[in-house]
Formats: sequence, structure tokens, C-alpha cells
Amino acid sequence: MKAIKLALHWQMGIALILGATLGFIFCDSYSAWGNVINGIGDIFLHAINMIVIPLVFLSTVLGISTMTDSKSMGRIAVKTFLYFIVTAVLAAVVGVIVTDVLRPGYGTHKAEVDAGEILKTAQATESSTLMDKIVDIVPSNIFEAFSSGNILPIIFFSLLLGYFITKIHANRQATINNVFESFNDAIMALTNFIIRFAPIGIFAIVMVLVGKQASDIGALKECFRNFAFFVIVVWISLIVMGGIVLPIMVGLMAQVSPIKHLKQIYSALMVAFSTSSSYSALPLIISDAKEKMGVSNNIASFTVPLGITFNKIGTIVYECVAVIFVAQAVGMDLTAAQQVSLIGASIVTVLGAPSVPMAGVITLAVLLAAMGLPTDYIGMFMAIDILCDMPKTLLNAYSVSCSAIIVARSEGEMLKI
Repeated sequence: MKAIKLALHWQMGIALILGATLGFIFCDSYSAWGNVINGIGDIFLHAINMIVIPLVFLSTVLGISTMTDSKSMGRIAVKTFLYFIVTAVLAAVVGVIVTDVLRPGYGTHKAEVDAGEILKTAQATESSTLMDKIVDIVPSNIFEAFSSGNILPIIFFSLLLGYFITKIHANRQATINNVFESFNDAIMALTNFIIRFAPIGIFAIVMVLVGKQASDIGALKECFRNFAFFVIVVWISLIVMGGIVLPIMVGLMAQVSPIKHLKQIYSALMVAFSTSSSYSALPLIISDAKEKMGVSNNIASFTVPLGITFNKIGTIVYECVAVIFVAQAVGMDLTAAQQVSLIGASIVTVLGAPSVPMAGVITLAVLLAAMGLPTDYIGMFMAIDILCDMPKTLLNAYSVSCSAIIVARSEGEMLKI
């Protein structure tokens, strides 16, 4: 009898459902099993994080150093960032319009949750100037940036290194590229090995997540009862952006069936959704773009790492919905000019968000202060953050994959899908 072998994305889907179900069933005994299951999930996350920095560095350097000429390099860079800007603006507009129409904030009362540390971090973030953020992009010690996992300085260094590799003698340039390509192949082989264990990691992460939340089911129900409409509006906004706007862009600009594209990147999206981390899905997004969709190494290695860092459209949608929600809750109708200001501020603030847990909530505190709105609701957003974090991360990852095939098609590449 032939054994039934499930595709990896089906294994991930089953693992997610099974983890959520068992986490809910055994939530009362979380203290007994939580530490062990959480450890299994942490091992998977550590393994993914272990390869992210080397992969970002190697792929970005190769993406630049293997480009045939500086004109194509500049052209691809312009198209990539143009895509980021357009999708960021569209995401903010979708969030604003959906929230204005559905008006979830009216009649809402704030939840009392201690948000002291979040507000302190937000105040520190707000006090940093634009020049401070620009300075931070240039690493004073690249090895410190590698050890701390600070992505922006690593990408900056990688772009410079890749560019200047193209300026050295052809023989030495070929030698360096061969070495980097060998290392990159080894990292990709390691990535494929780690991803085999993704169903186990996803199962553990989701089971702990649900078990921890469901153990205080009374508080969870109360919070969800009060703010369910807000969560629903966030999901609707994300679905409009990810289910309508981006597929239309893929169909028109990449001339690719959105359904076929989604099927090819399903596993990467499952990893992003279950871990609430776009970086965890980065290795899969790159390999899917190159191997399943036929995107060249130059474009995939350039657009995907940059997109994971800069193209946070799911977060932008969330921030816009949340700010207008608070304005509605306190009875303040934002004018058209204020909403335009919110769109611009949300894009800039999300781009400069600190790489810390609950960064979206910290960014929201900064935006609320900038718009002259009270930060009393931050505790509520902390309590329900996980309900919005997973889908917005999925949208971020989906948009990054879209950028790769759209830029590749604009460069005249023949895609496999």
C-alpha cells in the first residue's frame, strides 16, 4: 500500500488547526505543558532567525554584484521603491476609507490594561529625530549590527559592498561572487532542511499562543466583546488590500494569475501568519520566487530582503484603522486634511518603527500623540494585538512576493506561472 504524502503547505495548515484546537482544549493545564511546547516553538524560531541575517546579507550582496550594468541596478531599485511607495499609500487609503465607512469607534470604551512600558518606549521613539533614524542606518560597527540583528544597517552595508564588488577587477569580482554564491547555496540548503520541520514549529507556536490566551478565557471574552468590531474592521481592511488590490496589481502588472501565485507561496504565507514574523518567511519567499516563479536571482535577492524591511503595508493598514478608531471613540472627526496627514505620518512612522516586541503598538502610540489623540487606548490595543498581528504579517509577506514578480515582469523576464 502506497503511503500518503501530504504537501508541506497542507502539513502546515493541519498543524495550525491542530495546535489551536489542542491549545484551547488543554488551556486549563497550560502550566503543565506550556514550558515544553513553548521550548519546541522557540527552537524552530531560533533556527529560522539563525539563517535570516546570513541570507539577507548574501542575497543582497549577490543581487547587486551580479547585475550586468549599473543602469539595470538603478532601474530595478527605482521600480522596487516605487512599488513600495504606491502600495503603502494604497494600504493607508484602504484603512482610512474602510474605517470611515464602518465607524467602529463610536460607543466604545477603553480597556484598562497596564501600558506603562509601551508608552515609555513610544516616547523615546517619538523623541528621536528623522536625522537620528538616518544616522542609525549607517553602521558604526557592522559586526555589532550582525550580532544584534539590526536589518537596516546590514542591508545598507550589503548594498554598498555589492556595488563596489562590481568596480573591482573582473577576475577578482568573479572569485568573490563564486564564494558568495557557494555560501548562499549552502544557506539555502540549510533553509530547506529547517523548513521541513515547520509543521512541528507552527503546531507548537500556535498551541502555546492559544493556550496562554484561552487560560484567561473570561478576560479574553470581555476584551473581544468590547472591541470585536475593531478587529473585524482591521480584518476587512486587510482582506480588501490583500484580496482585491494586490491581486489586481499582480494580474495587470505581472500578467500572472493571482490564484496561481497564491498557490505557489502558500507555505511562506503560513509561516508568516503562524509566527507573526515576515522575517521567518523570508527564506521561503526568496526560494519560491526563484524556483517556483522563475524570478531571476538579481531581482529576487534585491526586492525580497528590502521588501521585508520596507514594505509593511499590513502594519500601515492597522495603524490607520486604529488611529481613526480612537478619534471616533473620543468623538473627534478627523478632517480630510488630517486624514491625508495621517496617511503620510503612518507610512513614515511605520518605516522607522523600532525592532522590538509589539512594535506596532509602540508605533501607534507615536501616531496618536502626533495626531493629538489620547494614548489611553494603548492598553486595549496591547490586549488584542495578537488578533491583528498574524493577518497583517501575512499581508506584509504577500506584498513582498508580489513586488518580486511585478518588478521581474517589468524587466521583461518570463515567469513560470
